[in-house]
Order: sequence, then structure tokens, then C-alpha cells
Amino acid sequence: LESMGFPRVRCVKAVKKTGNTGAESAMNWIFEHMDDADIDAPDSEPQGTGAVADPAAVEQLMAMGFPQARVERELLQSDGDANRALDRLLNLSDDVTMDNVAAATDSKDDSASCSQYELTGFVSHKGSSVHCGHYVATVRHGLGTDSAWFFFNDARVVAQPEPQSEQAYVYFFTRND
Repeated sequence: LESMGFPRVRCVKAVKKTGNTGAESAMNWIFEHMDDADIDAPDSEPQGTGAVADPAAVEQLMAMGFPQARVERELLQSDGDANRALDRLLNLSDDVTMDNVAAATDSKDDSASCSQYELTGFVSHKGSSVHCGHYVATVRHGLGTDSAWFFFNDARVVAQPEPQSEQAYVYFFTRND
């Protein structure tokens, strides 16, 4: 945004107000607020200091299956806007880990009637932004203890003893039953 000629204070404010969802949304925020009297005043209120998320919005988003701590964090990052918080919850994968997936499947009371799944691959993005970089895949060959993980990019395939699935965009599972 600065390279487009916007003052740094506006860029920083726009990124914070849009919850760091991207350059285009920050640029749109700047255009929408260009006539605000305080557009060039730095944010004096630090993020997350004593702010409390709207309980009704928290309940609504938790009903969609998101954990309370993450819902509250995204609501605070989105200035209480439930729609923006939902967008962040759906598009940001910072809480998705193999441990969370395992914990979610282990916590079922009716596990005898549920299918069991095993992570067999995922797609990740390597680069500084969605506009720069490329997608790569990590895939498991075999299942259970007789399996090995491999990392695929444009040029090569290499063994990967400990895959990093936390930043993946798409996960692939195989049903074990």
C-alpha cells in the first residue's frame, strides 16, 4: 500500500481495521475512510486491551463449531463485526493442527458408531502472500505405522519425517473402516 503512495499511518490503520485480511481489503478501507477526520491519526488504542467480545456473537459463531477462545480473538480482531470474524474463522487456519484433529475425533462419546479417519495429505502455500509463491503438497505413502511422508513441489520429491500441517489450505483424509 505504501508503494501505491498511501501514507504509512493509513496503511497500518487499514491493515489493523481489516484484520490483516489482505492488501485489497485494506486499500478499500482506506478509500472508504479517506474523508475521516482522524484518518492520519495513529491508533491510540492497542488491540485487545480490556475489550470483550459480544456474547451473542460469540454464541452464534460457537454454534458453528468454532472454539470459544478463537471466536473471541477473531471478534476482537474484527472490531466486533461477526461477519468479518466468520470470514477470518473460515479462511485462517492457525488453529488447525494434527493434534486438534486427533483431539476432536477422540472426544466423541459415540466413537463405536463413528468412522475413523487418518490424515493422508495436505496442500500448503509457500510464499509471502497469495499473489506470490506456489502451492506444494505433502502426502503420506501407506497407512498406520508402515507409512512415510513425502514433500512434493514443482521440482522434486523428498522424504519429510515430520510434516508441518498447521499452515495447510486443504487436508485429505482416508477413512479407516
